[in-house]
Amino acid sequence: MFVQSRPLWQLLLAVRNDSKTPLTCAECISILEYLADLRIETGHQRVLRAVQRHLNRCDECNYFFDVRLQELEALSQIQ
Repeated sequence: MFVQSRPLWQLLLAVRNDSKTPLTCAECISILEYLADLRIETGHQRVLRAVQRHLNRCDECNYFFDVRLQELEALSQIQ
């Protein structure tokens, strides 16, 4: 289980203000869930870049991301 160390609003603010902010696994997953909830509206490019950097180096989060995408695709086919 991933344990997030910062509230999401603080995490998003930090990533928006500093494009080099490294993310923990929990932070990466929290941002992915947040963006999925928003349906990835415009204006989140810096946040997406931070998430992509983390996914590029973390096999565990990359696996979680792939599984989550498959779940979302399956749900969209049901509806």
